Amino acid sequence: YPETASDIDFIERPKIRSKIIKLLTKADKAKDQTYRYEVAMRYYLLAMSILTKAHYPDDHPLTVTTLKSLNNTHHAQSSLSNSANIVKMGIKHENASDYIKALKMYTIAYRIRRDALGPDHPSLPVLLNMLGSVQLKRGELNEAMQIYEMALKGRPDDVLKRQQEQLLEQSPSFKKPKVHPMTMSVTLRDMGLIHERSGREDEALQFYHESLETAVKGMKKRKSRSSSGAVHGSKKSSTTRDKSGGCSRKSSRKSSKKSGQRKRQHKKESTETCVNSSSNDEMKNESEEQRKEEEQEKDANETSSPDEKHDSSSSPEQPH
Repeated sequence: YPETASDIDFIERPKIRSKIIKLLTKADKAKDQTYRYEVAMRYYLLAMSILTKAHYPDDHPLTVTTLKSLNNTHHAQSSLSNSANIVKMGIKHENASDYIKALKMYTIAYRIRRDALGPDHPSLPVLLNMLGSVQLKRGELNEAMQIYEMALKGRPDDVLKRQQEQLLEQSPSFKKPKVHPMTMSVTLRDMGLIHERSGREDEALQFYHESLETAVKGMKKRKSRSSSGAVHGSKKSSTTRDKSGGCSRKSSRKSSKKSGQRKRQHKKESTETCVNSSSNDEMKNESEEQRKEEEQEKDANETSSPDEKHDSSSSPEQPH
């Protein structure tokens, strides 16, 4: 890209650039493939915070693209929430049997989402089904059939191809989303109802069968996804169990070693205490024996001393 006056003093770090590009790719996937605009806005805001901390200039291409995509995503999120409120108002009018006002609300919500979110957004067939059901309740079968055909096919092919080419140029990871099978089954069921009311029973049966088949396929796909997720989770838990088992084995070995060392130390201490206690007992016994001998000697001396005195007193003096 051409250097400007603000880029002369700026030095870009490759690690920061790669981190920002990763965040932008995650945000584009969340916005274009799964239509999670709030998640995409979080990624864009995180990228903007990194850009500001790294002192990127305002006219840098990464800063310009991040700000532009952030504004577009915010606009998409706000238009989605506004259209959801309008749909709620239309549902209230439909429940009150005010079908004309309900048609107006659903049409406004459909146009807002088509213009802001693109013609391939998965919520558009749902809104078309709601419009077709209101036309069925009004008895406008031809208009309802046209709406349901539009829900199945979408816009004309040339317009769709042009818009898809533009999206592919903007983001190479773009993929055309398919209509949800449950939404398609509702569309086919209501088309069968129109054929039944028009007296075309064979065609009505054909649409009913197609509606059931699409619903069954959707249920099977959902079950397969849930089972694959459960298997993946069980594999993770088994690996964690194996790791925990290995750790527990290691810890048990370490604990057994420690317990063996403790037992040995205890034995040594017990033997030392036994030896010390036996030596102390022997010393006590010797001291007691010495004390007894001393007491006996004292008794013997005491008993001999009065006899000697008695002998000396009783012996007569020799005459000179």
